[in-house]
Amino acid sequence: MKNRGITLIEVLIVVALLLGGLVPLVKMIIEGLRGTQIMGSITVANSLAQSLLEEIKQRKWDENAPQKGVYIPTTSASDTLGPDSGENQNYRYTLDDIDDYDDLDDNPIKDESGAVLTEYANKYKRSVVVEYVNVPLGGTVTVETGTKTDYKRVKVTVEIIGENRSVTQSVILANGTFY
Repeated sequence: MKNRGITLIEVLIVVALLLGGLVPLVKMIIEGLRGTQIMGSITVANSLAQSLLEEIKQRKWDENAPQKGVYIPTTSASDTLGPDSGENQNYRYTLDDIDDYDDLDDNPIKDESGAVLTEYANKYKRSVVVEYVNVPLGGTVTVETGTKTDYKRVKVTVEIIGENRSVTQSVILANGTFY
């Protein structure tokens, strides 16, 4: 009986075969982990956008409305979009109607009182655009520049810093409705 061991060449062949199979597997795992990280960032961005939209929806439709859900004639609506006198976007609790959020730049991300939410700092930033829109039945929504309508569209965009990605959510709010 011959006592035969494994030769160096046989070992090298096995190692080469293992490496040839492991490299694509490791690459696939790394790409999967990166995809999971991206999806996690997008999920957080969607949550940040939705939470700000919900905050905005708690406000009156217009500065001149006596309370949320009360219709006012469009001619009585505030002439400008954006914060009114005594309101400060850094302290969002001072904002009382939805168009006060127009041109909000929430970077770093803050709560209504202006406190920085450190878990989102340097990772995300939010911005808001509020605009009057025309909403024809069965038609296309159009922006009405310089014309007041009974509809305001609120768009919240959350940018994921360093990933060149963003999420935008929008809602159209009608004059005099509870939302």
